[in-house]
Amino acid sequence: MTSPRTRPPAWHPGTFDARWQALQRRMHDARLDALIVSNLANLRYLTGHAPIIGVAPTRPWYAVLPADGAPVVVVPQLGQGDMEREGAFGSLRSWSSPRPDTNEGVDEVGAVLANLRRRHGRIGAELGRETRIGTTWDDMTAIRDASGTEMVDASDLLWAERASKSDAELARIAAAAAATQDTFDCLPVIVAAAETERDVHRAVLRTLIESDAGAVPYLAIGSGPGGYDSLTRGATNRSLAQGDVLGVDIGTTIDGYWSDFDRNLAIGHPDELAQAAHRAAQTALDHALATVRPGISACDVWQAMAAVLPADGSGIGRLGHGVGLDYTEPPSLHLDDATPLRTGMVLAIEPSFTFETASGRRAVMVCEELIVVGDDGSRLLSRRADVALPVVSR
Repeated sequence: MTSPRTRPPAWHPGTFDARWQALQRRMHDARLDALIVSNLANLRYLTGHAPIIGVAPTRPWYAVLPADGAPVVVVPQLGQGDMEREGAFGSLRSWSSPRPDTNEGVDEVGAVLANLRRRHGRIGAELGRETRIGTTWDDMTAIRDASGTEMVDASDLLWAERASKSDAELARIAAAAAATQDTFDCLPVIVAAAETERDVHRAVLRTLIESDAGAVPYLAIGSGPGGYDSLTRGATNRSLAQGDVLGVDIGTTIDGYWSDFDRNLAIGHPDELAQAAHRAAQTALDHALATVRPGISACDVWQAMAAVLPADGSGIGRLGHGVGLDYTEPPSLHLDDATPLRTGMVLAIEPSFTFETASGRRAVMVCEELIVVGDDGSRLLSRRADVALPVVSR
């Protein structure tokens, strides 16, 4: 059994004021009178609080950041007390929810927007890449129409501000990564005692909780003779057997901040094709880690890996992504993403490719580590996996 670890310290008192002011500078440049968010990750970024009941789609939660001053939060009465205890904001409005015959918070958000000083007649919302609104499209368009302003995409503005993580944010990601690493350290023992993928799932989940993971929203497990064919699905009842390769990909959170990396192992002696696939992915990781530094483009990191990965198995897509308050964030380590890397960005470096097993099956090899971009290179938040494919005897 692993030991619970100390939680990261509380946010510095000026954390959220600094975030509001930084966003407001970008809003000024974008000619926005206000920014409205309903996505729970952005709500947490603005206020420090995201309700666990927010997973239910019945009740939306809003924060409106004006061009000057603190945000106004508009929340269901059910969550008013929690927001008042845990959130940072200027003022709060609430409504009795649900009210399915009318709307959910539209009138209250509309009233907030009506009282704002208008200079540009534009409000920003989460309408663009890699984000989702946390309400219905009908209610969002009703808010737009009630405000009498133009609603424009502000996702790039939000991503630009969220990209580089503060020391306090990094502490939360590192704590989530440590809980995952503790669990992966136990994986050989877990797999040696497991009969099926579901046995692995249960034991991994139990170990993560004992390691003080805040939540485990993502746990993918794949297995198969000589290699697994997917590492994006949940565990099945498949029985584990000698000659299998098992992959486990874990996404844990602490205070909403994600960790994301995986591990592979073989049950019994792995065949040479599986061993070679693992070595190839680890070599690609070496090249990526040597390439990462501020100013380098995301596509340069992709190219460093693609140059040494098997050319006939590279159709999976990107080879990594940003990590933070969302499981995946920009940038994508992809041929077409020229985003410059910045100090404080957290990246999941994820070389992956398909290969053919000894029996002719199509299999996938995915090797993933979690890093932060430092002033002069990369720093691992996960502990680097062995180059050789680990072996478990049963």
